[in-house]
Formats: sequence, structure tokens, C-alpha cells
Amino acid sequence: MTAPIVISEGATNITTKKATLVGTVRTMGGLPTTAWFHYAPGPLFLNSSTPSVTITQAWQSYSLEVDVSVTTFINRFRAVAGNTDGVSFGDYIKYWVPQPGKDQEGSPFYIRQREVEWADRDLTLYLWSDVPTTLRLRVSKRPPWKKRGFHFKRGRVFHHSPIVHWAWSWEIPQQEVGDVELHTFTIPYPDQYNTLWMQATGWVDGKISPSRSPFFRYSYTPAVLDLGIYGQPDALDDHVFLEEGTDIVLTYVTETNTIKISRA
Repeated sequence: MTAPIVISEGATNITTKKATLVGTVRTMGGLPTTAWFHYAPGPLFLNSSTPSVTITQAWQSYSLEVDVSVTTFINRFRAVAGNTDGVSFGDYIKYWVPQPGKDQEGSPFYIRQREVEWADRDLTLYLWSDVPTTLRLRVSKRPPWKKRGFHFKRGRVFHHSPIVHWAWSWEIPQQEVGDVELHTFTIPYPDQYNTLWMQATGWVDGKISPSRSPFFRYSYTPAVLDLGIYGQPDALDDHVFLEEGTDIVLTYVTETNTIKISRA
């Protein structure tokens, strides 16, 4: 009698989380034989063992599923088999784990036109994008700031896109459904804020777009009517119609001018 012969065949069904290890055993005389694998989530040390399986045939393949490492994408294993006469080891086998990819980015977009309308303290913002897009508007009472677009590591300079930070903000979805080119947002101005900063981000075909709109800033100013009297007195015969609640600022040029204001 003698120890079994074992062969490391390879790894199959490799994903970012699991792999199936395959080996072949020859029992060499029919002694009761078990087989298993040594494996490691990395290229250096085989520091893990699988449960064993019983070999019932003179030549038999066996397989077991193991966890894999993504951070060290080269993984190794070897087949192992033993009986009462000894333990045998197969060759080391390397296999590569696929790296998890980033979510596919959507197409870029840009804002080609912008318009606003005021209704008391409510602002309606219209944005036109160059491609159909689903947008969300980030709104803040404070101006955002950008973190520098590079950092130092290992004595080298690594460049990246500047990171935008918002001290406090909320998001408003567009009123339209799905990917469109005209996007409507209604932003209610809280009573305690007079200035708001905004920026739009979006999705194209359900994928996050890397694009960002420019920063927008809008300030709420109460409606004020400034009556400047710079013409002849007979020019005051014109009628001025005021909306209820409008503040009035009177500007006098000479003491001889008289202003009479009445509401219909």
C-alpha cells in the first residue's frame, strides 16, 4: 500500500465572491481515502483548508466551493489527499478573480438654457438639458465649497476631480416623469432664508451621469416700487397700479412736486 496520488486540476465558476476548486485522486491500492484543498485568498500562504470528501473510486475527481479575495485578486490552492499510509499534495495552482467593476456611468449632459419665475416666495426654475435626462436639484442655504482636486500619497501627486461639499442641503426632484429635456423645479423659499444655492445632477437611461450643472444662486427680494419724479409735474397724471402688499419708495426731486397715491 502507498499514499494516494493527487492532482490539482484548476478553478472554475470564478466570481468576485466564490470559486470552485477541482482536483483528481488515485487511491493506489484501495485504502479508504479522503481529499480536500488547501487554499488562500491571496498569492502568499495557503492558510485555509476545506472540509474533506470521501474518495470511493480508484480514479475520482472532486470539487469544493471556497470564498475568494477581491483585494488580492491572485488566489492560490492545491489539492490534498490522504489515507492511512500518508498524505499527498498536488501542485500549486493560481487563478485570477475578476475585479468588481464600477456601475456603468450614464451619458454626460449639459444645461443649455435656464429660466426662472417668482410667485411670492416660491421660485420656479426651468432647466433645458441637451439630452433627455432625469434631474434632481440640490438646494442649500449656504454656498458649497470645493475640496482640492489632487492629493499627495507615497511622495507623488494624484489628480482627481474636485469634490463638492454642502454644509446642509436638501434635494428636489423634477416635476416631469422620466428622461426629458425640459426640467421643472419649484423651490419654496423658507421665511428665514433670502439666498439659496443650487446644483442639478442626473441620470441618463437609468445610469448615473458624471455631469453636474453649474451652480445657481438666487436671492429673494420683496417687491419694491421706486417712484422717481424727474419730469414735469404734468407727467404725474399717469396712473400707477400697485399689487396689494407692495412696498413703496418715494423719491422727491423738488419741493414743488406733489404725489397722490390711491388704490382702485
